[in-house]
Amino acid sequence: MVVIAIIAILGAIALPVYRGKVAESRSQEGGAALALIKTRQEAYRATHFRYAASLSELPGYDSDILNVGDYFQITIDAATPTSFQASARDNQKPIGSKPAGSDVWIITDSSSKPDHTSKGY
Repeated sequence: MVVIAIIAILGAIALPVYRGKVAESRSQEGGAALALIKTRQEAYRATHFRYAASLSELPGYDSDILNVGDYFQITIDAATPTSFQASARDNQKPIGSKPAGSDVWIITDSSSKPDHTSKGY
């Protein structure tokens, strides 16, 4: 009986830590997806002299971009010939006290890397 109680206590401690680490690793996919968007936007601008206004205009849209962002809704929020902003918002179930959609990454044409505006884990 004591062994079962010890296992239950260890499980109660380990499960929240495990869920937090899973959420944190999934969150990194948002940043990776936006880094790919930035690379593709710069390549698109080099050949078309403007930034793409939608994801479907970017090369590799169907394969790379969608596969990198499995846990995120990725959008190009604004695009002009000389600037763009893209975001990745999580589309997961709530984690702990954080509601779904609270994990947001943003990148712009002037960003060197994606900015994590709020953490969902």
